[in-house]
Amino acid sequence: MDQIDEQLQEAIKCHQNGDLDKAEPIYMKMLEAQPDNLDALFLLGTLSFQKLDFGKAVSLLNKALVISPESAEIYNNLGNVYREQGITDKAIACYLNALTLKQDFAEAHNNLGVAWTNSGKFAAAGASFKKAVHICPEYSEAYNNLGNAYLEQGMFDQAVPCFQKAITVKLDYMEAHYNLGIAFYEQGRYDEAIARYEHAIELNPKYAEVYNNLGVVLNVKGRVEEAITNFERAVSIKPNHVDAYYNLGNAFWAIGKHDDAIKSYGKALEFDPDHTEARWNMALVLLLTGNYKKGWAEYEVRFDRKKPPPRNFEQPKWDGSPLEGKTILIHAEQGFGDTFQFARFLPLVKAKGGNVIFKCQKELSPLLKNCKGFDSIIESLDNGACPVKFDTHMPLLSLPGQLQIELDNLPAEIPYIFADPELENEWQTKLQHDNAFKVGIVWSGNQTFAYQIDRECSLADFEPLSQITGVALFSLQKGAGAGQALNPLDGMKIKNLDKDIKNFSDTAAIINNLDLVISVDTAVAHLAGALGKPVWALIPYAGDWRWMLDREDSPWYPGMRLFRQKTSGNWKTVISRVTGELEKLVAQNSPQA
Repeated sequence: MDQIDEQLQEAIKCHQNGDLDKAEPIYMKMLEAQPDNLDALFLLGTLSFQKLDFGKAVSLLNKALVISPESAEIYNNLGNVYREQGITDKAIACYLNALTLKQDFAEAHNNLGVAWTNSGKFAAAGASFKKAVHICPEYSEAYNNLGNAYLEQGMFDQAVPCFQKAITVKLDYMEAHYNLGIAFYEQGRYDEAIARYEHAIELNPKYAEVYNNLGVVLNVKGRVEEAITNFERAVSIKPNHVDAYYNLGNAFWAIGKHDDAIKSYGKALEFDPDHTEARWNMALVLLLTGNYKKGWAEYEVRFDRKKPPPRNFEQPKWDGSPLEGKTILIHAEQGFGDTFQFARFLPLVKAKGGNVIFKCQKELSPLLKNCKGFDSIIESLDNGACPVKFDTHMPLLSLPGQLQIELDNLPAEIPYIFADPELENEWQTKLQHDNAFKVGIVWSGNQTFAYQIDRECSLADFEPLSQITGVALFSLQKGAGAGQALNPLDGMKIKNLDKDIKNFSDTAAIINNLDLVISVDTAVAHLAGALGKPVWALIPYAGDWRWMLDREDSPWYPGMRLFRQKTSGNWKTVISRVTGELEKLVAQNSPQA
């Protein structure tokens, strides 16, 4: 064996043992003696890639290709260098060249699949991984990659057996256990997901992502304290783990540790200032806890969450300065309840001078046209266009932030929405047929709202109220839930007004002829509050920010009482309390009282 061969064997031995720093100078010495030594060029190029010296790796491997242009292995390794650099098109070309030279090259098929995955071409990636495992049935990495390709396409049923096969081939394959946990989670198989994540942790206790994902599924299972422990482990291992901080904030919020939630969202934003959901949830917790000054500022992130984003006007947003000689457009956003709630701020804008145009939902325009605080009202159009000229504008829900509204200066001059007098008289004639205590009820809201299922109950839940002597129930329910009033429980008396309510103008007129409104968190509750009528709002356990914490009253509506769930989903105890309070109220208002 000559000296070059001896050097090569020594270098390969060091290389295989992971001693790259010792192998590198030996390869270099070989190239000094023989600049065209193919083995040294190929192996030093591969070593340079392992040391992340990509420029050197590309140079050496290209030199090797000049000497041996028919080498599939060189093309494969050069493809790996390009792929690691994010030069995916060159990587794919290299892998395709390798496979042209060697069609049964399982590793090149696998690597090509990874490159396709990086390009977002998951179907092509899957095809490559399938070829790899067909050639090499015990190729655990290719099975794992195939499972990931299915995950990316939402094909969770196909992903599961791939990860299971990878684990069968390689029992201690941590990544496959972790990925199988993800697939189980997506299938709703939460206990199995927990088991996979826990096994992955046994194999690698320092993998932050597993702790984060385990925390997510534990949170879904209601094991919030355990979830918090895992999120905290994730950030202890990876202090800049943005998602773990965000999830930690959500978990703290769920158990009422609001200060800790705000701190966790703050840490997520420290590492990723553009994390929209962390900023949004921070805004909600700040508002929930009454920190309006900071909360309104963060609440502006809502526009970054909309898909597609709201239409931008060419005119600038209002900066809060006086408006003399100018026209401002205030445009409604979000739901009907938000418009009812925030319309109270329009008079404060009008007090700044100038001409105020209020652009609101067409369903609300007939009712709101007689409100104060604007000079004219226009309806929102389907294409978002505005038919009037204006100098500046402001979204309706941005007004409290611009006006520096806090709890101690929150406008609560009630009423600020007024029913049409003629309609009110018409409904008085229809409803005033006896001396009963008239109660309007609403049990369901807008079905398109993301968390509506948590905020709604059913007509059947109101049945105890119908048994109170002297009470007459009227359904103010519209939309999908209105049909329940057609088939009430046996013995439950309720007047269904659904077909007679044409719009919110009718609803307002009816409310003004009732003694009380009892509603879940809907636009009707806001409307009754804005009309100055007594309203009892039924609030879910995880109530919206505007109802704040632990209060039975609302700073937004002096005539409103809040009846809160004590446990999630339990409306029975809420209705039981409402029934008791209604019995007292009816007794107080009876002629004999």
